[in-house]
This record gives sequence, C-alpha cells and structure tokens, in this order.
Amino acid sequence: MEKITYVQLIMTIISAVATGFITHLWRKIDKREKEREDERQKVIAKEAKFKNAMQEGMQAMLRDHIIQTASKSMKQGYAQVYMVENMTHMFASYIDLGGNGAVRFIFEKFMKLPVVRDSSEKGENPS
Repeated sequence: MEKITYVQLIMTIISAVATGFITHLWRKIDKREKEREDERQKVIAKEAKFKNAMQEGMQAMLRDHIIQTASKSMKQGYAQVYMVENMTHMFASYIDLGGNGAVRFIFEKFMKLPVVRDSSEKGENPS
C-alpha cells in the first residue's frame, strides 16, 4: 500500500509540475502573440497615416495645378487642346482623391473656354 501511495504522490507532483510548466509556456506564447499583434497594428496605423498624407499631398498638388492652369487659360481667353486633356485627367484624379468644391467651379469655367490646337491659332507667338 505504501508503494501505491508514493507512486500516486509522485504522479500528482509530476502532473502539477507539468501543468504549471504548460501554463507558463502558454502564457509566454500568448504574451508574445499579443506583442506581435500590437506591433502589427502600429505598422498598419503608420502605413495608413502615410497613405493619407500621400493622398492629401497629391490632392493639394492637383488642386494647385488645376487652379494655375485654369487661371493662365482664362487670362488668355482660350485653352489649348493639350491643356484640356491634361485638365480632364487631373480633375478626374482630383475627384477620385476626394477633392471637390471651388476646384469643380474653376474646372467647369475652364472647360467653357474656346479650345485651340496651339497659340498660333489665336495669332500669338507660342511660349
């Protein structure tokens, strides 16, 4: 009977140690996974911030160029064909990036200008 009691005691101790060791490993693995997930979320947030900055920057550059091109053409009283093509593409991209407002008004006003192939059609020197 004593041998059975010692065997039971030893098995209980081994079982308790094994359970403690497995629990420790599980917590360590879980902690490591949480740290990896936190790091992944930081990378995702950083990439989203960068993407947003790039989008806003590109939108601002398109807005500026649309306004400058339209202003130049309105002062001349006409638009050249290549400008109309460029403006159409720039405005579509500007809208795709979330732009609207005053630039839409400027673009529509620009599109109402007479279109010429080059400035010589208006009797001016190309510059």
